[in-house]
Amino acid sequence: QGHNVFLFSLTFGISVVVVACPCALGLATPTAIMVGTGVGATNGVLIKGGDALEKACHVSCLVFDKTGTLTLGLPSVVDSLHLHPYMKEEECAVLAATAESSSEHPLARAILKYARDVLFGKVRDDSQVTFDTPEEVDILPGFGVICTVKGAAHAEHMARINLTPGSRNARNMRVCIGNRKLMQSEGVRPPESADLWMKDQEEGGRTAVMFAVDGAVASIFAIADPLKPEARGVVEHLQAMGIACAMASGDNWRTAQAIGRDVGISDIHAGISPGEKVDVIKEMQRKNVSVGMVGDGVNDSPALVASDVGIALGSGTDIAVEAADYVLMRDNLEDVLMAVDLSKATMRRIKQNYVWAMVYNIVCIPLAGGALFPSTHLQLPPWVAGGAMALSSVSVVCSSLLLHSYRRPVLRLGDVKVT
Repeated sequence: QGHNVFLFSLTFGISVVVVACPCALGLATPTAIMVGTGVGATNGVLIKGGDALEKACHVSCLVFDKTGTLTLGLPSVVDSLHLHPYMKEEECAVLAATAESSSEHPLARAILKYARDVLFGKVRDDSQVTFDTPEEVDILPGFGVICTVKGAAHAEHMARINLTPGSRNARNMRVCIGNRKLMQSEGVRPPESADLWMKDQEEGGRTAVMFAVDGAVASIFAIADPLKPEARGVVEHLQAMGIACAMASGDNWRTAQAIGRDVGISDIHAGISPGEKVDVIKEMQRKNVSVGMVGDGVNDSPALVASDVGIALGSGTDIAVEAADYVLMRDNLEDVLMAVDLSKATMRRIKQNYVWAMVYNIVCIPLAGGALFPSTHLQLPPWVAGGAMALSSVSVVCSSLLLHSYRRPVLRLGDVKVT
């Protein structure tokens, strides 16, 4: 009474328009993602966008690389078997290091360190100890290195380090260093006794690397890379969360099985090339499994791209970091656990934000439209509707900011606290 019908109706209309503003709905996702990625960065986990967060939340299987991921990535030669009839052990070490000097693989660095130790002892600054540059180098990811060493250059280098080459004939040498598959492709077969020696090393979790000169095995190096202390605990925690764990490695089956047994992984794919790692990922995806890949090297880059979520260790190669969705700045597998857990926490917060925004609209829109006016004469004025709208947006932002209270999972091995 006493009001113009048009103005009376317009008041309700303005209240509905104001209160129905979708600001809260629009803020629900970006604010949570912004805070979640910020929390991750604070804890050393770099997340490349909201899409990565959403996919990591639904990962049901994580595939781990072995060298440098489950292990410390600090391999060292712990034993060797010398087989060449006239080349001394020192000369074989020089040739092996010459071939590996063109590779960035962790096992190549172990061979280089071993050669320096054999020739010069435990040097403090081994960066000044150099080797010849090989020619016609063919680096085969997942297999090894094939190259040619010039005989004259090799003889000069041996003379500089006061060693006599095993052959007086300054001929070029075809050098191969790598795994069994490489040697098989080159038609090189180790003696039966050497093969048994390699099997014993591999069953102990060591990697056997064969070195051949002109089609004959000259030396075999047993390389050990210790497991990261947190590896088994992380795998067990992930499995307790319902996430299956697998391992994909270019190493031989015996070594991979020994490492898998130590960390608690039974699904092992060993002796595979980088391309075959991609095939493993795609086969899992064909079974409707959301797959994440954790790796650190060039060999892992194709699999990181093919997986639903790629997680790279920051200590790895630049190409692996570029290919991944998550980058772990610390060389610690506990951050894998945190990456998955943080993604789940962020997605839960987004859903809570949507619920809050929807409840606000469900309650306030009928009220602003006058649903209670006929019975109670309760009216929501436009200025109150504006305040309610602003309050809903503020509440959603505050809800997202609660992610700052996130605490990373605490990993315990027995009674020993790791983090």
